[in-house]
Amino acid sequence: MFLNVAFTWGALGWTSGILLAYLLVAYFIRPRPDFDNIGWLGGLIDNPFRYSDDINRFLMFLMVVLLPGRFVSDSLVELAQDPRPVED
Repeated sequence: MFLNVAFTWGALGWTSGILLAYLLVAYFIRPRPDFDNIGWLGGLIDNPFRYSDDINRFLMFLMVVLLPGRFVSDSLVELAQDPRPVED
């Protein structure tokens, strides 16, 4: 059921580096697709006469893939910032 894999520091380093790279990409890259141009019938059918809807579909896919990383990285950045003092 579980994989019998020995722990190595190298694997931890690679995993941490890949996770850090994903969080940095998700924090700094924010794709903004044009939702009015994603194909026919709201994106269900590809428009064969335009290539821009293919680009917008890719941007929408990229946005969905990076969304969890954006939530985590934004939370970490806000946690690291100094809180403002509450004025009475």
